[in-house]
Amino acid sequence: MADTSLDGGVRGNLGTESLRTLRLLHQVLILVGAAVLVFALRPDPTEEYRTALNELSTLREVPFNQWPIFLNEHYREYEDQNNEFVVSLIRKAGLQVQGDPKLQQPIFGEPPPSLEGAKLVDFDAFLSGAQKTGIMSIEGDRQYTSEQL
Repeated sequence: MADTSLDGGVRGNLGTESLRTLRLLHQVLILVGAAVLVFALRPDPTEEYRTALNELSTLREVPFNQWPIFLNEHYREYEDQNNEFVVSLIRKAGLQVQGDPKLQQPIFGEPPPSLEGAKLVDFDAFLSGAQKTGIMSIEGDRQYTSEQL
């Protein structure tokens, strides 16, 4: 009888160990299945990558060396007003003006990042930020100013 209880005790321990191993294997399989499910259901970033690459190719085509020309065209109306104001002052003072003289007027503006060494963050900051640009505006009372000449 002692042998039977000893044999039954060994079998009981083996059964308990087998059940523990089976439970651990089951939990590992559930974790692996959950991980596969999480990766299968995550959104596909391929479209976002394509959009970012399209933006980069568009950015590559932007002619940043045309920035000064853009500023000149943008402030042309102000330049013309300043030129007209100065020429009218000269004429009111009774002086002769030959031809169509133009003032050399500085246009102030922040330059774009250098194409050679700039980082994408620099271009993003330049393009998404508000650029400070300006031109000198000549204003005043024409009659009073022409009398001072």
